[in-house]
Amino acid sequence: MEMNRTEQIMRVLVDRRPPEVRTETLMEWSGLERKPLLRILDKLERRGWVAVRRRAIKNEKRTGRHTRNPTWCITDVAAMRQALVTPQKDGTQRDRIWKAIRIRNVFTRAEICKLTGISRHSVDDYLRVLTANGHVRVTGRVRQGNVYQLITRQVARPKTREVHKIKEANGNGKKKSEG
Repeated sequence: MEMNRTEQIMRVLVDRRPPEVRTETLMEWSGLERKPLLRILDKLERRGWVAVRRRAIKNEKRTGRHTRNPTWCITDVAAMRQALVTPQKDGTQRDRIWKAIRIRNVFTRAEICKLTGISRHSVDDYLRVLTANGHVRVTGRVRQGNVYQLITRQVARPKTREVHKIKEANGNGKKKSEG
């Protein structure tokens, strides 16, 4: 099975389980160059799986080993192991929409449609479901429509309950309300 570089670094961290590790040590273990390795570690940091333990302060005039070689603390080995075990399923439209929402964090419907190539009606339906289930909230309006913000930090696409319209006896389509 072919592994990409992110999976390779995750596998090294899961297998060796160091509480802290320096960048140059990870370079030795993985065989990757510094720049791609730092990009991968930044991605893992955004996911909350690793954290920078020691890094030079910007205004400090320290250069050399300390700034180029930060120490990384592994914060969530279990989540990394789970991500390695579960197969990635990017096939469904909702998976692609969820991935785009997680990338953008603050977004409009038009941005998600453009990123995913999915129709605005499908994106609207899923945004309505996510809003009703408390995963996304409307934070404002722009010319193109509502501005949404991601609330949950969940990596996997959340299990949601659909918001269905109930036909009343007079034929109006109204949302079911509990009163």
